[in-house]
Order: sequence, then structure tokens, then C-alpha cells
Amino acid sequence: LPSLQRSPREGDSLMLTCEITGELPQGIMLQWYHEKMQIVDNDQYWSTGTNKEKLSIRDLRSSYSGQWSCQLKQENRVTEAVYMLDVIGFLNPVSEEVTICAGVGSVVELPCHVNDREPSIISGWTRQGLQVEPFQSKMNWNTDSRITIKEEGRGDLTMTISQVLESDSGIYSCFLELPEKRMQRNIVLVVAKVSASISGMVKEGSSLKLVCDPDEVTGGDGFEWT
Repeated sequence: LPSLQRSPREGDSLMLTCEITGELPQGIMLQWYHEKMQIVDNDQYWSTGTNKEKLSIRDLRSSYSGQWSCQLKQENRVTEAVYMLDVIGFLNPVSEEVTICAGVGSVVELPCHVNDREPSIISGWTRQGLQVEPFQSKMNWNTDSRITIKEEGRGDLTMTISQVLESDSGIYSCFLELPEKRMQRNIVLVVAKVSASISGMVKEGSSLKLVCDPDEVTGGDGFEWT
């Protein structure tokens, strides 16, 4: 049984209790599992209680969704109780900000996968500097035929930008608006273009300098010439 009375959110803390009626005889061991993988106490989850019947989980992530079970083992006999955990949040990596590079004229995907199964949750995209309501930002951006948002099955909110422009660079935020808080993941889009030191036709044998702008992005990543 969970300690929360609503669907748990990413970042919540939770305690699962394996309810046992009566006293366990000696020789019976209780063990916790997540998706059939045995749980070993660490700083993310740990068991407490006389028989380790309580499992505390802190800083929940969407990857913690799925089947949790407590098993009682005695010799060759196993008794199992199962609880299905569904964590509301992002299915992307834990990092709250990632950088994606794209060249001018290319097609780029900004990935966002969420678990937002509650009807009251609003999800979508915003862009830094645009002071708009979430539903308005979605409507306004869809007037640009270059931009599409999947929105398939209320889980895949991946945004695709075709024929990328220099002006598309910036910070994009995929968000979940919950009754009690707002969660978001930021994607920094860096747009690169190649410019030449000579415009127009270039005479054979002359010197030419090509510049990739920007030549470096946050995190020490760089571009390679091919």
C-alpha cells in the first residue's frame, strides 16, 4: 500500500508498506523487488520495520513506474504481494536541460516524452521570452507550418522544426502543469551556419575561409568539418 492518496509525482517521496497479518515465523525472509529486480538498500530507497515491511523511496522518477512487490520466502515457497506504481513526470533523462545542435535549413527534433495520464494535467511547450499562456503558445506556433508537435497518445510531445532558421535558436521548455506545481524540461537549441570570407563565385587558386557560427556550444562540445 502506498503512503500517498494521489498519483505520485516526479520528485515526491513515497513509502510502500507490505501489510502482514500475524507474526512471521523464524526463517521467513521479506524482500522487495521492482520489475522483478531485487532492491538493495541505498540512498534512493531503503527498507525499515521489524521485518523490513516498509520501503521508503525518495525523489521519485518516471522510471520508477511499474511493478513493485514484496516477497515472503520460506524454503521453496514464495508468497508475493504486488503494487503497480505510476509516477507522473518526464520519461526523458533526469537532466533538466540538454543542448541540441542543428544547421540552418535542416530538420531538428526536440524530444519530450511524458507520463501525464491524469485528465487535469496540461502539457505543451513554451519558449523563453514569449509571455503567453500554454495553450496560446501551442496555437501560435502551429500557425508556422515548419513546426509540428506529435501529441500522440498524450505521451509523446516531441516537437519538430523543419527548415531551421537562425532565429529558431533559444531555450524551449516542455512542461507539465499540475494542480499543485509546474514541471518542465529545457532544451537549448543551438543553430549553426557556415559563412565564407568571399561572397559569390570563387576564383580557382584563391584562398577562402569558412566559418562555422557558433564554433562552440555549452558543455565543451564542438563541430567537426566534413
